[in-house]
Amino acid sequence: MTATPAQAAWTHGQLRAYQAIRVVWPKHYRAARQVARCESDFRKWAENGQYHNVFQLSANWRHYFHVRDGQLWRGLYAAHAIYKADGFHWYQWECQPA
Repeated sequence: MTATPAQAAWTHGQLRAYQAIRVVWPKHYRAARQVARCESDFRKWAENGQYHNVFQLSANWRHYFHVRDGQLWRGLYAAHAIYKADGFHWYQWECQPA
């Protein structure tokens, strides 16, 4: 994969999150990347009040799925489970894909 100019400025962690999203959301990775970019800029340590991780999971969701701060894969799988339970919709997120 050749990095775009914007991606070239990303940290290793951001690039890892960007790539991991395709693994967790093989069919919907483009939309998932749009949401993650808006929510956290692909940062697994992102925080906004009670919302943390790449997909800005609430404290309740993090507790339910046993996601600790900075856990990339567990956070991604938790977000996917929420997305799937909502009928493959982005209801739980403020950011929506285009």
